[in-house]
Amino acid sequence: MLAVKFSGNFLVNLLGVWADVGGGGPARAYPVGGLCYYFSPPESLSHIAQDPLHAVMYIFFMLGSCAFFSKTWIDVSGSSAKDV
Repeated sequence: MLAVKFSGNFLVNLLGVWADVGGGGPARAYPVGGLCYYFSPPESLSHIAQDPLHAVMYIFFMLGSCAFFSKTWIDVSGSSAKDV
């Protein structure tokens, strides 16, 4: 993983900062900063209230991704608006 090997690199930290969280579930690394943090879903409704920018960025990312892939699919498949 880049975050482990190059943790001091600015570009790697811009991509994502990770922290190991044990909690009650499985131990794994969660994004706590960088672009990966904003493109990951919020953990709960209380997390949305604590960090609304995270939720807004995630919603825009998901809607933009869906729009991009649906437009690409229509263009690649050769369908028109009447076919859909």
